[in-house]
Amino acid sequence: MTAALKIDGEEDGSLLKKIGQNLRKLREKNELSQLQLAIFSDTDRSYLAEVEEGKANPSMRFLYKLLRILKTKTSVLFE
Repeated sequence: MTAALKIDGEEDGSLLKKIGQNLRKLREKNELSQLQLAIFSDTDRSYLAEVEEGKANPSMRFLYKLLRILKTKTSVLFE
């Protein structure tokens, strides 16, 4: 069994959940469905759902693409 990565005392799973929750809030604030954002970002809707649920570990490149579409700063994901 491997130890979970900890960042500032938080396990990576909780960080992924935080990023996913913030991403969902941003998407909803922009009045986009998961399907619409998936189409705009050229990804599968089910993968986007996994990211929002904190079940997937997205690349920084993918997150940056989403943030450009949502017209917001990277720091917003980590608040």
